[in-house]
Amino acid sequence: MAIPRLTLDSAVYISTFNIPGTVGQDQSFVQATCSTGTYTTHADFTLGNRDGSNPPSNVSVLTTAPEDQACTAVPGTTPPDTVIDSGPSGIVTTDQATFTFSGVPANDTAKVQCKLDSDPFADCTSPKTFSALADGIHTAEFRAEDVEGNQDPSPATRTFTVDTTPPDIAPTSLSFPSQAKGTFSAPQNVTVTNTSGDPTNSTGVSLSVSRLSITGPDKTEFLIFGEDCTETDIPVLGTCQVPIRFAPYAIGAKAATLETRYNVPGGPNEFLTVALAGTGGDLPTGPTGPTGSTGDTGATGDTGATGATGDTGATGDTGATGPIAPIGPTGSTGDTGDTGATGPTGPTGVAGFSKVKVSGPAKVKKNKKATYKVKISNSGNAAATGVRLKASGKGISSKKSVGKIQGGTTKKVKVKVKPKKTGKVKASFKVTSENAGGKTVKKKIKVRK
Repeated sequence: MAIPRLTLDSAVYISTFNIPGTVGQDQSFVQATCSTGTYTTHADFTLGNRDGSNPPSNVSVLTTAPEDQACTAVPGTTPPDTVIDSGPSGIVTTDQATFTFSGVPANDTAKVQCKLDSDPFADCTSPKTFSALADGIHTAEFRAEDVEGNQDPSPATRTFTVDTTPPDIAPTSLSFPSQAKGTFSAPQNVTVTNTSGDPTNSTGVSLSVSRLSITGPDKTEFLIFGEDCTETDIPVLGTCQVPIRFAPYAIGAKAATLETRYNVPGGPNEFLTVALAGTGGDLPTGPTGPTGSTGDTGATGDTGATGATGDTGATGDTGATGPIAPIGPTGSTGDTGDTGATGPTGPTGVAGFSKVKVSGPAKVKKNKKATYKVKISNSGNAAATGVRLKASGKGISSKKSVGKIQGGTTKKVKVKVKPKKTGKVKASFKVTSENAGGKTVKKKIKVRK
């Protein structure tokens, strides 16, 4: 027979209790029935022998029986409570759920049993992980039990939803055709679909797109226009659109990634991605502009050299000698005879440009005048007439009348240009004439802002 000593406020009560159990067994909430009333202990104690060879520990009572009174004690019937300390609720995006739990008070809890959905209760320890869960609504239950077998009549419960189906995004990549730099392409759409459940299935949950962003080396050359994904939650099987435009500002291949951050109510943030690619091209050449007005007439060239003298005509036959007449008086001087005919004109000399050389600054500012010196050499033996100089290129147009360049001479000409576009320009300096043909020289110029 196990007879405990009940201690209250350092006083020792040695009432005789007949308590079911074995020496050394833990007990709690023991009710003692005595001749003067019923009394209940209120803490853990260990059954011990009456002679004190195995004394109880941590014993207190709400009310004690008078000393030396024979009583009969029975285990208490108040069960422990059950508490879920941690675990999921709302949406779970994996196929498992882990809970921690405990009985209250802990010293009155011998074990805890748990169950999931319609499964029976079974002994378990904290933490407990339920695995291989199907998509849908689940309920986990936990109940504590004391050493006497009293079970919590109202188990702790937690209901949660498993949704492991991610939303869909299509297409998973966009490729734009070649697009002229500095211009916008037509939009291409990306569609996000909430694939959670179906409209008649209560497991379906709404989808929230919290952020859309473009990342990668060329992220500034792909643009989002007028999307409707972040405005409101997307219902089950609902969709939203993300229009993307390609706007390259340089020539060459471009790449970036569309990132769509989403979550479901109570779920973690996740990403969907779409690869973006395109090629930046050069601007197309515009139509040819109208012909400019005719320039002023150049100065009259020098008179050409006099041609060589023609050949002398053949001498006529000598007439027969007449009789010698008497010497008459000296006659008056006769009139001068007519001038003989001019011989044919000799061949005209040839003019030709052998060399055109351009010197001047390699770097200029947009809309600022810059002066270039052009040396034009005529290696022919005749003057080059009607000589003109024209400077042209992207954003450059300038004309100058040079006039005449004598044969075998070089003439220096200054021409001013005023670039109207920035970038690298290959300027052409073209020399033309009426009789010496033409010649063109190109010069690379960098135009800055």
